[in-house]
Amino acid sequence: MKKYKYKERLGLVRLFLTLASCSPLLILWAMRGTDFLSDYNMWSLCLLFIFITNGYLYHRIQVAKKNEDIERITIKNANEHTDSLLVYLVAMLLPLYAIDLSNFRELMAGISAFLFIVFLFFHLNMHYMNIILALFGYRLFTVAVPISGMGIIKNVLITKRTALPEDETVECLRLSNTVYIEIDKE
Repeated sequence: MKKYKYKERLGLVRLFLTLASCSPLLILWAMRGTDFLSDYNMWSLCLLFIFITNGYLYHRIQVAKKNEDIERITIKNANEHTDSLLVYLVAMLLPLYAIDLSNFRELMAGISAFLFIVFLFFHLNMHYMNIILALFGYRLFTVAVPISGMGIIKNVLITKRTALPEDETVECLRLSNTVYIEIDKE
């Protein structure tokens, strides 16, 4: 088992997770369209963005499997992120969907607001709201993990379970130093 200092070294994974969480908004924007791009170009751009960001996550999972980047974490306690869905909807989808994309100034303001929210979601570690993962049955938990000499550390665990019992050890792939995905036992 590899030893890692508790410092986020895979910030690119977090960035792509954050960008991938914007997929529903991009689908809504593509449906609304803009006067500055043809429908074909708008859909192409939005789908390309969704494919690249979610594809990177898939790639990182494959790299972790290939490198056997496996961690066993013992859960002190776990909280599911269902409450964060409301924050996601109120902070991102509702305000940004309402932006008028047909006016250039509004489009630039919308893109700026989008980038600001992406920065906040990245900075506040809210990079885990991913519709693609949800479609495959995954749930997200913040888990408190005791680390020798460091106390209790909070990480994000992506799993298909509906509950995580206290003091259970979970075998997972390390996507970053703070984000893990449980290995399917199937």
